[in-house]
Amino acid sequence: MTLSYNQPRFCLNTIWNSIATSFADQSFLGTDPHGIFVNSNSSIYIPNRQTGQIYIWLNENHLNPTKTIEGNLSDPFSLFVTTNGDIYVDNGQYNGRVDKWIVENETWISVMNATSPCFGLFIDIYENLYCSMFYNHRVDKKWSNGTTTIVAGTGVRGSESDMLTTPWGIFVDINLDLYVADWGNDRKIQLFRLNQRNGITVACSGYGSTNDKLSFPQTMSFDSYGNIYVTDCNNN
Repeated sequence: MTLSYNQPRFCLNTIWNSIATSFADQSFLGTDPHGIFVNSNSSIYIPNRQTGQIYIWLNENHLNPTKTIEGNLSDPFSLFVTTNGDIYVDNGQYNGRVDKWIVENETWISVMNATSPCFGLFIDIYENLYCSMFYNHRVDKKWSNGTTTIVAGTGVRGSESDMLTTPWGIFVDINLDLYVADWGNDRKIQLFRLNQRNGITVACSGYGSTNDKLSFPQTMSFDSYGNIYVTDCNNN
């Protein structure tokens, strides 16, 4: 099965370099950037929230983007790139939709109405579209047949097992299980099994700065072993 996103395989004794290398700055990314996508070829896609442009680095060793995509995007928060290079991007802040850039003819189309910005976007292996609606406290799924349903949260903020509070990043695995960074709740990373509306907490037991806790996590990803990597926002 071919996946568009990068799920690297690290050996058990991997050591991380504590000194980062910058490849993009404010001249490309604007201020307060959020969305980023790294595909299986290690190409990098980042939207500029101020200009509505999307920058693509096909080789992360180059400081300048390989390609710039223009679009009528309003404060895009998130994006997802498919195996063939199509780009789904949040356009919900003022335009109320999710847009798709078709790589074959380099044109834009609208693919989903959104009553809240999608702070997280994901396309599963069956090409269903997921939108994490931050202000609506839920995750919507637009099926490939055009039907849209709520798959996590109730639309009302809360901490019950079937509720979310300002959800941010999302991830859907090959079993179609949905992981949600429940940004506004102390339990943090919630797992919703396929066709189950009650979530299970799989990371973090409560708010805090110790290694077993998270403070307002924004996004997450997985390696090929199923380990979760989380941006722990308020713990820097």
